[in-house]
This record gives sequence, structure tokens and C-alpha cells, in this order.
Amino acid sequence: MGCKDGCNCELDGGECESKDVDASPPISDDDRTARLLPLFNYWIKQLGLKGAWDITFYFVPDIDEQKIFAQVNKQPPYRKATIKFSRWAIDNALTRELERVVIHELMHIVVDPLNAVARTYFDESGEVGNSLSDAIETVADHVTEVLYYTCYPSADSSYHDTFLTELRKGGGDTEKPPAATSGEN
Repeated sequence: MGCKDGCNCELDGGECESKDVDASPPISDDDRTARLLPLFNYWIKQLGLKGAWDITFYFVPDIDEQKIFAQVNKQPPYRKATIKFSRWAIDNALTRELERVVIHELMHIVVDPLNAVARTYFDESGEVGNSLSDAIETVADHVTEVLYYTCYPSADSSYHDTFLTELRKGGGDTEKPPAATSGEN
């Protein structure tokens, strides 16, 4: 039996806790895919990955219980990569932020040959391994920024910095994202 307001909570005539919940319809994975796919396809082609790698993506509620936007899993010998995206982050980001994340995750695939060579000479564990991971992340971050600001020279970096700070704290931009385009939003 639902509460007096007709929702599906278990209260029997008491004060419903769901009154403060946003009543907008949930976003489906199909909707998320529609937002990401144009950006994904555009940047796979731009970065020379189309046809060279088999790259797919999917959605998860959270990534390792952290406020991480996306994470790529690469299988270099098979030239396959899978990117998992946080549903929460996708649902709360503007298209321009999604584009940056897509570029960044794809850059991890682009710089992977450097990573493979470094792993040949250095153990991934310990201080050298941590330094190597930090260096690869720094390269991916830098090239992402160069590509993004080359395409959108008038873009405001303060949005990106604020969004990521809020994302890590569990907040985020509350503005509903516009429809996916490869243009600036």
C-alpha cells in the first residue's frame, strides 16, 4: 500500500520522504548513449583510432564507489578498449564537459604505446610504477586540454575546474545537459 500521495513508498499514511525527490523522468542508458555517441564517434575519428581499435562504452552507477567520471580498460594486444562512464556524471554534465572526458579517455588509448614501452623497462609497482602512472595521466590531461582549446578557443576553463571539484565532492552542475552535439555548449 503506498503513502497518501500515491507513490510506491512503504509508508501507510505517514509523511512521505520522497516528496523532495525530483519528479523528472529517469534518464535511460539509451538517452545517455544518444548524448555520448556523436562525441565518441567524432573524436575516435579525429584521434586516428577509427578502424585501428575496437572501442566500446557502457554505463555504471559509480566507478569504484568514487566520483570518477569515466575509466578506460585497454587490451593493447587485441587493440580493444572499453570505457565505463558514471551514470551520475553523464546525467549531470554539460555536453562540453562530456566532450572533454571523451577526449581524455581516448587519449589514454593514444598514449598507451608509451605506457607499454615503459612497462617493459620498469616495474609497475612501487615508486617507479606510481611515477609512470602519474606521468601518463599528465600527458593525457595535457593533450586533452590542447585539443579541446584548439577546437574551442573561447571555452572557459573555470567551468571544467569547478565541475570536477564538485564531482569529487559528490555535487556537480545542476543545469540539465543540452542535447549532444560536437559543437560548443
